[in-house]
Amino acid sequence: MIRFESVMKTHRGNARLAVSGLTLHIPKGEICVFVGPSGCGKTTILRMINRLDRQDSGQIRVDGVATDELDVVTLRRGIGFMMQSSALFPHQTVAQNIGAVPRLLGWGRDKIAQRVSELISLVGLQPEFLDRYPNQLSGGQQSRVALARALASDPPVVLMDEPFAALDPVIRERLQDELVALQRRLHKTIILVTHDMEEAIKIGDRIAIFEGEGKLVQFDTPHNILAHPASEFVKNFIGKDPLLKRLSLMRISDLPADEINCEFELLLDEQRIPSKWLSDSTVPAPELVTVSSSQSLHHALMNILSVQNGVVVRVGENGRYEGCVSLGSLYKALNERRPGVAQL
Repeated sequence: MIRFESVMKTHRGNARLAVSGLTLHIPKGEICVFVGPSGCGKTTILRMINRLDRQDSGQIRVDGVATDELDVVTLRRGIGFMMQSSALFPHQTVAQNIGAVPRLLGWGRDKIAQRVSELISLVGLQPEFLDRYPNQLSGGQQSRVALARALASDPPVVLMDEPFAALDPVIRERLQDELVALQRRLHKTIILVTHDMEEAIKIGDRIAIFEGEGKLVQFDTPHNILAHPASEFVKNFIGKDPLLKRLSLMRISDLPADEINCEFELLLDEQRIPSKWLSDSTVPAPELVTVSSSQSLHHALMNILSVQNGVVVRVGENGRYEGCVSLGSLYKALNERRPGVAQL
């Protein structure tokens, strides 16, 4: 969907390269996160996509078309953009802010009103917010409106420059979750810039890690980056506890449905819903603890450590038995080499 081909960039008055021969292919319908230390060029790379910055050499293609062959206004109207600060128009209401790009595209009043109504619901705000002004909103509410504005014309590509950086941790985490949930429904091609590796791991389908002068040091899925960091720089940037980060990424549904041999027997009812552990010895049966297939392996680990026999029972959404999970199951999952290294 978006392809960089040998892209070079320097800023006027600075001989140091901002971007060093970047070649990168971002697949359609994925969230790609650009991450790296401050000053590494990630925001410049993002801004070159919609020509807020221009490359010195090389090509950037969006859906097969070189961006420098397009009229810049046409290019930008086809790309949603969400800046670090919400950057809402202070003199316009929420409804007017969301409808800004559709108005520029010449949409009719009824079509814009319908789209604004859809989006305000999509980002989790009530209709009464439509007549408010940005200074009447909290930071989290402003970010939701900015996201709705970026999506207003239904663009295939959305660029996000540290969109949640100014928010408190609780609101930031909630909006991260909602962005991932929205993406499951919308399937946009989203490029998000952050300096926070935790955010990149949580949000990204793929992560591009940059070091100084816009040098791409690794581009891959979060799983593969955590399991196989390409350099000491990447290891240091990932930080502590990469195994726990991997457990947080993986779902219990990723595991095979194991049957665990242990000294206790699991009692199931007629619907195959787990009832309790049974003991045929003087050793008392442990407490039955269940985990859902949709939960993370980190959640499973915390529960495994809390029970006497080190085994939790896996159930589906209907509560029916699907197998068991033990420390051995987690060990196998972490040590299984995952295919599918990303393409540069």
